[in-house]
Amino acid sequence: MANSFNAADLAEISNQPAVAHFRKFGTATAYTSTVFTNGMSFGVTPGISTQAWDDTGDVYDYITDETGTITFDYGQVYNQSFFEEIGNGLYTVENTGSGAQAVEDQLVSAGWVEQSNITLDLINATGTFYVADGVPAITSVTASVSGVLAAGDDYFIVVDENSKSGYSILFDSDGTATVATTEEITIVYATPSVFGQSTMYMGGKSNFGAIEGYIETVLRDGTAIRIDFYRGFFNGNYNATFAATNDAAASVTNVVISLKKDPSREEGKQIAGINRITV
Repeated sequence: MANSFNAADLAEISNQPAVAHFRKFGTATAYTSTVFTNGMSFGVTPGISTQAWDDTGDVYDYITDETGTITFDYGQVYNQSFFEEIGNGLYTVENTGSGAQAVEDQLVSAGWVEQSNITLDLINATGTFYVADGVPAITSVTASVSGVLAAGDDYFIVVDENSKSGYSILFDSDGTATVATTEEITIVYATPSVFGQSTMYMGGKSNFGAIEGYIETVLRDGTAIRIDFYRGFFNGNYNATFAATNDAAASVTNVVISLKKDPSREEGKQIAGINRITV
């Protein structure tokens, strides 16, 4: 009796990580491809029920439904284009350019604290926060009673790591305008220079689209294995953990893709296909 793997057995063992490819269902766009070294699993589960009658007992088994699952731990948690692609509408990535950008006026409500940092919020018309590339350009700072305030006298711009823009403003009632803390203050920006950024938005979707793709790996004998899946849905989980000080633990997101039948395909071929390719 054999007590070890033979050459044929070894040839069936994968010796490479899987490379997965995704794109929107039913499209001819380029695939998003990633090498997964954190383990991937693929499986298909048929739902089987037994048809039976009281007088004759069990008659036959039949398939009520078939589903599949792809799971893996993904280490590039800030790869926005990847999550946008597999989410197919669940996540939206927006890119904003660098350089001079139009931002909304900022209102500082009455009751501000004198000579305390008030963050400069560089926000465009759609609600995107910008990070300033240098001291933000300001057209005017005007108090509701005292009128126009002067830089370096009535107010000061300071670097502030606790501000999204990187800068804050503070007011001094001892300045020439003698602005009071009971006044509202309006800051009008002059298209400040900002850094370019991409933002992945999430939340508020009621439905999203399917994806399709395939997984590749290589066996020890050089045979390529490709698993095609025809219609899948990403479960939407997204985790970005932050390690404790001096902790080298990686941040990973557990990705689960549920495979559903593609009824446009021939019966028996609606979930996935496993291909052995001799190269």
